[in-house]
Amino acid sequence: MERKRGVQIKEGDRIWFAEEKKPYVVKACNDRFLICTKPYNFKPKTVIYTIVDLVEEIRGTDNYSIGWCDYYDTKDCQRMLKELQKTADSATTEIINGQKVFVQPLMGTYISRRNRIELNIVKVRSYADKAGK
Repeated sequence: MERKRGVQIKEGDRIWFAEEKKPYVVKACNDRFLICTKPYNFKPKTVIYTIVDLVEEIRGTDNYSIGWCDYYDTKDCQRMLKELQKTADSATTEIINGQKVFVQPLMGTYISRRNRIELNIVKVRSYADKAGK
């Protein structure tokens, strides 16, 4: 999948964000979204997650206060990816103050409006690069 500045990102790749010290691993991805996780050191089989929207150039948590997705499980991440895409496909765009803005439907799965930040990827390391070393 082609990404910003010609960087290809695929499942298994590691991504560093400007606001984070440790990298996230891409658990699921498509042309628009990345679901990324990193270990939560205080609890086994628990992860911290972020969802990246490459079109809107934001990242954050999902919009559920009590979510159904176990981000530790790759199959759940794949299901969440499908739900995100389904909601995005039903979104509309409007021009507000001269800028194109995505208007999410009221129902569906999307990146939380309260917990989103601007996307700032500083480094990507391919899974293939790690495997080859």
